[in-house]
Amino acid sequence: MTILGSHKVTFSILILALSQASASPYEHSATAEDLKVERVYSPFVGRSYPDQVLFGDTHLHTDLSFD
Repeated sequence: MTILGSHKVTFSILILALSQASASPYEHSATAEDLKVERVYSPFVGRSYPDQVLFGDTHLHTDLSFD
């Protein structure tokens, strides 16, 4: 093995050792009540007026229409 090859091996071992040294066990403090998500319902429930006005009968499609 050459000097350059031995430096690569040494560097790889050093990186692996340092990456394991910084790892710590996961400690969670969240409870089941903290993780409950409120259901989000449609904001449009209860509206009694039209909010999406369309063309209706006057909207005509022909062979030249692009929509």
